[in-house]
Amino acid sequence: MDAYLERFAEIPVLMYRRVSAKPLLNSKLKLYITTANLERQIKFLLKRGYTPITFRDLLRSETPKKPIFLTFDGGYDDNHRNLLYLLQQFRIKATVFVIGDRSLAKNTWEIQEGEPEARFMTNAQLIECHRSGLIEIGSQGMRYTHLPRIAPEELEEEMTLSKHNIEKVLDAEVLSFSYPYGDFGNREVEAARTAGYKFAVGGTGGPRKFADDLLRIRRIPIAPTETRWQFFKKTSGFYLRYCDFRGRDE
Repeated sequence: MDAYLERFAEIPVLMYRRVSAKPLLNSKLKLYITTANLERQIKFLLKRGYTPITFRDLLRSETPKKPIFLTFDGGYDDNHRNLLYLLQQFRIKATVFVIGDRSLAKNTWEIQEGEPEARFMTNAQLIECHRSGLIEIGSQGMRYTHLPRIAPEELEEEMTLSKHNIEKVLDAEVLSFSYPYGDFGNREVEAARTAGYKFAVGGTGGPRKFADDLLRIRRIPIAPTETRWQFFKKTSGFYLRYCDFRGRDE
């Protein structure tokens, strides 16, 4: 598959989180996009010939001429309520990374940072998203833990047990992992490999070409205030190389 992917210098992997019906004015971290803005962005991507795919598509080498990934961290219930509706409307795909501790019902760690309370998807909602065929479910660890700060045995649990728990709910293999906070090193990459993930994503840092390391895939964060020009630049297929050249995100 790596040789197959060599033809792509950069496949944009967009990073979202919550999908809200209206602006979350009390959000400090601004980790959301409104349904109206996401719909506009989807239309813009489709008009430019992009086809949103999942990592499972990639594993099957089912890759269109202009692939792009829409990824959503956290697994909030508004992904089921708002994102799934948009995906069904446009018949496109996305990847949602969820918490492996299925007893957690809300974003307690974000609430401590002053974020509004948000509920996670229930198992039933997770299954509905999976069975739609439009959402690939990946893991984001057991409890959205900052992985480089924990002991080796805890890291193994975050990687392996989360995968097992989600697979048990879905009755399907979990292929992909999202490093919480986008932070990881060699130890975390090897733990993802040992746990059996085929793909793992972080932030904007990582190998220059998509195919260089499928457990260090770079992502592009999309803010709720992106202008049309900013969104075009971030989805141009050259944005990450531009960041490398500039030495920072823009």
